[in-house]
Amino acid sequence: MLNLMTSIPEKKDGFSDLALAVITQAVRDLRNPSTCHSALTWFLSDDYLMYTEPLGINADLLMLKVMQQQLQEWKNKKKWKRMAKTFKLVRHHDISGVSGTGIVAEGVTFDSGQTVICWTRPPHTLSVYPSPEAVLDVHGHDGCTRIEWDETKA
Repeated sequence: MLNLMTSIPEKKDGFSDLALAVITQAVRDLRNPSTCHSALTWFLSDDYLMYTEPLGINADLLMLKVMQQQLQEWKNKKKWKRMAKTFKLVRHHDISGVSGTGIVAEGVTFDSGQTVICWTRPPHTLSVYPSPEAVLDVHGHDGCTRIEWDETKA
């Protein structure tokens, strides 16, 4: 991926060296699932332009090339995993008489285990838990509620 940097005009000054190092690091960060989001956000920021414009780099073209190459790399890697899993919180019996039965919430569990649910009925409250098990500890109604994981596409 870093072969994209060969098309950047070489300048001999401290700022150019710093700018190239920052851009190169952002390109590397795209490869890592834990830093990818930050790298993408940076590529869409004014900070990215602050580093590319003084070097005479066409920022849009470089970003397009970087993203195309990264997407191709992700397609070629079977290791890139889905980082968040989604689910439905399904209740068979409502002990409290508040939320009803059926799908009562939608949820997402992140790679860290942190889990967020959003209730399907107004006011559609969001709640954050340390794990999907913690969701069931609080809202499981003694086994009357289960998590149904959405299918992942390979």
